[in-house]
Amino acid sequence: MADGIPDTIERLIAEHIHSVEQLEVLLLLRRSARAWTAEEVAAELLTHRDSVAERLEDLTGRGFASRDGERYAYAAGDAARDRAVDELAGYYARRRVTVIGLIFSKPSDTIRTFSDAFRLRGDR
Repeated sequence: MADGIPDTIERLIAEHIHSVEQLEVLLLLRRSARAWTAEEVAAELLTHRDSVAERLEDLTGRGFASRDGERYAYAAGDAARDRAVDELAGYYARRRVTVIGLIFSKPSDTIRTFSDAFRLRGDR
């Protein structure tokens, strides 16, 4: 548990959340009973449609969203995962800066790939 962040939240962020925008999209879908288009999500979150569309597709691929044509909705998973998302939503509402810091402290895949290119390997 880093900085008092519950392990379930830390694990959920580490494995599935790669940006604050992605988190905001996930939480919007989770708290809403309706299905959303990328345009509607972008308007609701005051962000760009193309970026939201990428986040929605990523969440769909991870099993957090379902897609029906152009509309996306939260895809209920197992009870433990849904509890973790709910816990994350509550924690984010109370400790927004802490959650954002955790998201930004994760190395991005691009940086990880770049740094791996310079890693010295013992096997030649």
